[in-house]
Parts: sequence; structure tokens; C-alpha cells
Amino acid sequence: MRFFKGSLRELALNLLSEEFFSQLGDKSLAKFFPRFREYIKTGKSSLIENIPGFCNFSSEFLIQDFRKRFRTQDYPKFDIIAITTLFTFCWHETIDTINGAKSFLKPDGRILVGGVAASLVPDEIFRETQIRPITGTLSTPGVIDRDNTDIIDSLPQDYSILDETEYIYPSHDAYFAYTTRGCIRHCPFCAVPILEPEYKKFCGIHEQLKYIDEHYGMRKDLLLMDNNVLASDMFDEIIDEIKRCGFAKNASYIPPDEYEIALGNLRDGLNQRAYVRKIIGIYDLTASRMNDKDAGEFYICVRSSDSFTPKQHRPNRFFLLPHTSGR
Repeated sequence: MRFFKGSLRELALNLLSEEFFSQLGDKSLAKFFPRFREYIKTGKSSLIENIPGFCNFSSEFLIQDFRKRFRTQDYPKFDIIAITTLFTFCWHETIDTINGAKSFLKPDGRILVGGVAASLVPDEIFRETQIRPITGTLSTPGVIDRDNTDIIDSLPQDYSILDETEYIYPSHDAYFAYTTRGCIRHCPFCAVPILEPEYKKFCGIHEQLKYIDEHYGMRKDLLLMDNNVLASDMFDEIIDEIKRCGFAKNASYIPPDEYEIALGNLRDGLNQRAYVRKIIGIYDLTASRMNDKDAGEFYICVRSSDSFTPKQHRPNRFFLLPHTSGR
């Protein structure tokens, strides 16, 4: 799985640069990766002229090929591209993203479009993109894959994707959950009856939060996204469940060991891209607090360690793309 937020051209550059470095096969050149990436983008020969051990016929031919692929929009391809649409006031960005994503799709692949705008104006999106959106919530089995019995709307969120982007989400240290769905009102100005037409008066969150704790670490806050929790006749039960999850009066919070979580998930082969970024960030932060001598020894120790080698490689098949590219 790969999560991305931003410009599609930057995504293409990232993918091609990663593929180039993988084919280059010389890990000793890793520190020059930003220069390889910039060359693929701009073609400025000065970026690669003085890189030791790089300037030979085969490596130059290889990077020229990737430079050409970037210019001709010959991008890496995905089996499934899932695009989330937020609000209708981002209309042009949404349509441009959906149509632009077609350049990343395999001939037999699928583009899935869902979210708020897709549910509110599906016919307009189809008219602009020729892709029929998925509307409403994924609250029944088989909406995406007919042979899959999972109810996607009830599954725990994948918090590892928050470590895949440069953007820091304001609520990154919160659980996201619903204790109810929908609303009993049908106000003419409101989109909720279209997005969540069935009112569910109680959605248990305890098991979801427990799963998140075990796999991604405990969160400091609980962010409930209910539309009308006060309409539920099970309000007392909802409050009791929230308290049972640790959000009671005078509750305390101990931050988890993010390094151990990242290391464990890497060893299990879970979202290697995200957790390698996470661990490198932790290493960089640690080194920044040391004097030069200790930081140098620490760097050598890190480079010689294989402590987060994953158990297995999982193919990058599923691609999540928010609609905000071009902004």
C-alpha cells in the first residue's frame, strides 16, 4: 500500500527516483539520492558529474532512461488507485486528480473514487471522468471486492500512513472514531442524510482502540466524528464505553515507545516505507542532540545495523490518493 498527498507530478518523480535507485543496485550511493532525483526532474548534468563510482556507461544510460520516462509521463503503474474526495468547493482539484491518476493505472487496473463529494454529486463526477463513484459509507460487505466479507467501515484505521507524508496532520495523536452514525434530523441544508442515510444509535469503539494500541501505539486524544450523538437513546452506554477506553476523569497518558512500535512493524513487514521514514526521523532527532563525536559514532552504528530488516517484502499494490494535488 502507498499513501500520497500532493502533486501527481511529484508523486511520479518520487516513484521513478525510487525505481531508478533500486535498479542501480549500489547502496553506497544512497546519500546522493536527492541529486539523482533532481536530475531526473531537471536534467542538469552538474548534479551527477562528480558522484564517485557513478559515472559509467551503464549507470548514465539508466538515469537517462528514467529522465525520459519522467518527461514523457511514462509513470509506474498500479493495480488499484483509491481517491478520496472531500468537499465540493475543491471541484477542479478533484477532477484533475481523478483524470491525472489514469496515467498511473495498469490496463486491467481499477480506480476507486469515494468520499463526500463523490456521494453528493456522483453523476457530475462521472460526466467529468467517466468513472462511477462509490457513494455513502462502506457499511456492507462486497462493495469494493465482491468476494470479500469485510465491512470496511467497521475496520480500524491504518495509522501507519500518517508517517508516509511530509505533511503533519494536526490530529495525528488522536484516535478517530464514531460512536453513532447518521442523524435523525433531515435538515434541507445538510448533506448527512445523503452521506449516512441510516441512523445507528451505537457503534462500539473499544475493540478498534484496542487494536490501534497494539499495532500503532496508544493515542493521547479521542476525536469523535459523530453527526448527532445526542440523538441516541444509548447515550449513557456511549459515555460508559468512552470511559472504559481510558478517557475518564483524572485519566493519565503515557506516550508509547515509537521506536519499538516502528521496529516491530518493520520486522513484521508492515508498511516498510512509512516505518523506515519513522525510524530515520528518530535517528536524525537523536543525532541532533549529540555532540559531533558521539553523533558520528552513532551514525556508524546505525549504518552497520540490520536490526529492522523485515521478515518479508510485501508488494506495493494499493495506492491511496487524496484529492488535494495541485494545491
